[in-house]
Amino acid sequence: MPNTLSRFFSFLKSPSLERDKFCKYDYFKLLLFKISILCFFIVFIEVFSLDFEDEDFDYNLFKKDIFIILFGGAILFPLYEEILFRFYLSNKRGTFIFPILFSCVNIFFAVEEGFMAKIIFYSMYLLYILYLFFAFSNIKMNLKIAVFGSSLFFSVAHVFNYNLESLNFLDGLKILLAVFPQLVGGLLLCYVRIKYGLFYSFSFHAIWNFILLIVLIFIMKFIEI
Repeated sequence: MPNTLSRFFSFLKSPSLERDKFCKYDYFKLLLFKISILCFFIVFIEVFSLDFEDEDFDYNLFKKDIFIILFGGAILFPLYEEILFRFYLSNKRGTFIFPILFSCVNIFFAVEEGFMAKIIFYSMYLLYILYLFFAFSNIKMNLKIAVFGSSLFFSVAHVFNYNLESLNFLDGLKILLAVFPQLVGGLLLCYVRIKYGLFYSFSFHAIWNFILLIVLIFIMKFIEI
């Protein structure tokens, strides 16, 4: 584990597009690291009695339609998010096409919904991707911006999983705490995507979501909420 994490942190200090041969031991060590962060986070919110329950969320979905929940949460959403947030982390200029297209679609639906925060967020993300696209000739110099920017946008996107109406300061703080593990997860996924390829970042994301959903389904089925 120490060697695996040291390589990860070295990558964050000086990102490189150099590929590594896939190592399943490092892969699952990084997944274990991500799970350990979640466990620490759960202990933290329990100690400080923080409640992240969203009143608008239908928790009964976890008690029925399990296949739909798992297929969407462990396959469709990871695939969508990997293409949107990490597809362009390569040495190929054409990989920007789908993230740009997906961002435009997100802006369109946000406008249709009248959700100003989403419109601003995805517009900023589109500008960020366009900046990277036009700076592609100097991608090595901009790789650190690409990795940290992608991870930051990835984590902030999860803010929209929560009810943002009538927020007070404490609610906002709780939401920021809730998405912090996503920032770490985004950095891990960038590392896996660049070092091993998009398929492995997708599978990493899918396994992580699958584990999380199984835990939630278990809680919803056997624990009264």
